Amino acid sequence: MPWQDAAEIIESAKKMQAVDAEKVHEALIGEADHQWIEDQLREQGTEIIDGQY
Repeated sequence: MPWQDAAEIIESAKKMQAVDAEKVHEALIGEADHQWIEDQLREQGTEIIDGQY
């Protein structure tokens, strides 16, 4: 990494870490949004059987 880009890269990494920390917090308190998983499965044609387990 070029040293002249270090400050920008560090700032970007800090922002990404903050987003990740919020996702971990949401997961820990049971508020994580998993809708994207169902969306991807439906897009791929996967049959989703609600209440199976």
